[in-house]
Amino acid sequence: MKALTAGAVPTDIDDNVKFVEEEIDISKMKAAIASRFKIPLEAIDIVATDISGNLVVKHALVFLSSSDVARITKPNPT
Repeated sequence: MKALTAGAVPTDIDDNVKFVEEEIDISKMKAAIASRFKIPLEAIDIVATDISGNLVVKHALVFLSSSDVARITKPNPT
């Protein structure tokens, strides 16, 4: 009787792991932007896609309140 062997077959688990890793990378990007501008994470939206296994950021939207705009654009005292 001949033994049957199967090569490595991608599974849904592999796809889920990749998705989770990409979500973590996007969360880190959002955290860096939030920290830099001192704004809440909810004010940031990052649109990214997977191209040939690489996460590529298409664009990021940052929503600023009027007080955020005033704070960020205020000249620094000398």
